[in-house]
Amino acid sequence: MGDGAFDGDVTVDDYDAVRDRSDDFETGETHPNDPYTLTYTSGTTGPPKGVLSAHRGPIELYAYTEYVVDLRPDDVYLVAASPSWSYGLNMGTIMSGIRGTAIGCYCGEFDPHTFFETLEEWDVDNAMVPPTALRQARAAGMDLEEYDIDLRVLISAGESLDEETVVWCEEGLGAPPQDAYGLTEVGMAICNFAFDDWDVKPGSMGKVTPGEEVALVDEDGDRVEQGEVGEIAIERDEDARGSYWGRPEATLETFTGRWLRTGDLARRDEDGYYWYVSRADDVIISAGYRIGPAEVEETLLDHPAVEEAAVVGVDHETRGEIVKAYVTLVGDHEPGDDLGEELQEFARSELSKHEYPREVEFLDELPKTASGKIKRSALEE
Repeated sequence: MGDGAFDGDVTVDDYDAVRDRSDDFETGETHPNDPYTLTYTSGTTGPPKGVLSAHRGPIELYAYTEYVVDLRPDDVYLVAASPSWSYGLNMGTIMSGIRGTAIGCYCGEFDPHTFFETLEEWDVDNAMVPPTALRQARAAGMDLEEYDIDLRVLISAGESLDEETVVWCEEGLGAPPQDAYGLTEVGMAICNFAFDDWDVKPGSMGKVTPGEEVALVDEDGDRVEQGEVGEIAIERDEDARGSYWGRPEATLETFTGRWLRTGDLARRDEDGYYWYVSRADDVIISAGYRIGPAEVEETLLDHPAVEEAAVVGVDHETRGEIVKAYVTLVGDHEPGDDLGEELQEFARSELSKHEYPREVEFLDELPKTASGKIKRSALEE
């Protein structure tokens, strides 16, 4: 599935190595902890790190594949993520191969119209689409009623989605985006599930995946109270510790002890749903207040002029830091002081007084990693 229409004529090269390969083979004996794949982190907070995963990985992904993705052999399945990214490799290739599911891939630069034409033409009914792609499509003013798309499952992982985009997807694509949280180091740990009676709370990562033990902890490693913000920590089997390729110090820091400390902050509500706040090192401390960028970004995304937003802290003489927002605009909206002040007032009306952005800067595009996540570290620099 590529940038143009598929005409049905496909030529497959006949490779000698494949043609001459015998149908007979002997299975190799492997240990569950033997290296299986080497994939790299997205690099949102520094250089990407190579993560060695083990042969036990597909078994650990079973619950996610069964109860979240609901992947079936008769699905037409499309993961809009490169196989060089852990999700594209594991869920878009390996797990779908184990299930025997027909898979497709989208090649080339993302174009909303071509992408949704692809979903329609191939009758895709199970898809993973990154939040950035969905936000860009909605911001482009696409009318999904023009397409005959009826997804049974729509996964969107990597960043949280604003409520307007969630509703737009549910009305136009047939399914609400099921936000999911995971890391290259541990797989998918917190998810929204593909159950008929599951209630998707827009902006929430969902609940803990079966088989995982997740805690929110403070700086000392103690669990925080329900409703308080803490760092996401995931319990790991002592025999299943991972490692970073060629990075022994980083390996020791991340994979030692009972808990894998993710560096991500979240809170858990009274129903057991988790809500992402920010990276621990992205927290903005302004006049003594701790501010998570994600909430400010989601508020700005509710403004009709905003296509994308990224929030960082910048040094301030009296407050320590202040909130600064970098914004890209929808369509014909023009950047300027008036619009900047309008966005500030809009955010001030929705957030606490200390949270609204005191500076707004307009960009043509936000810096992103190869997997499409906004790279705040580049903005901070």
